[in-house]
Amino acid sequence: MKKQEQRPILKVAITGGKGRIGTVLQKDLKDFQVKSFDFPELDVRNYEDLVKKISGFDALIHLAWNSQIEK
Repeated sequence: MKKQEQRPILKVAITGGKGRIGTVLQKDLKDFQVKSFDFPELDVRNYEDLVKKISGFDALIHLAWNSQIEK
């Protein structure tokens, strides 16, 4: 019988992870190593900061948005 190989745990970064969708999504990603970034920890409009924060992750799920948009 062939020994089953263990796959490495993927590292996933989520912007806007404290929002409604991000909160639910994180529960579903229990088999992954997940890190949530939210404002003011990370301003996704600052490209250099974004690149530094997500460096080393295997995937990025972008859910951040501005809920304070003027109507």
